[in-house]
Amino acid sequence: MFTPENVATTMVNALRNCRKTSASKQPARFTRRECCVTQALLSGQNVSHVARVMGKDIRTISAYKQSVLDKMKMVHSGELQVLGGNLMAAEVKQREGME
Repeated sequence: MFTPENVATTMVNALRNCRKTSASKQPARFTRRECCVTQALLSGQNVSHVARVMGKDIRTISAYKQSVLDKMKMVHSGELQVLGGNLMAAEVKQREGME
């Protein structure tokens, strides 16, 4: 079931795993391209902008997005937006605690 805390933790760990080399014992949960697209979407960019910047067809970017949604067991793309908001709030809270 989708809960912001569980999905946020899973997404952060998955995005970290994308940066690991292929020699890692654990395969990345997402492909590098899925990670790039997801990071762009979580930063507030829309699919058409990501497609333009990456030089890809909008349908390709939409397919990457849908693949991420499927892997995260999300039903609606709005859940990804909620995740982005939760990640931003957690980062702000962490930074406030450092001051």
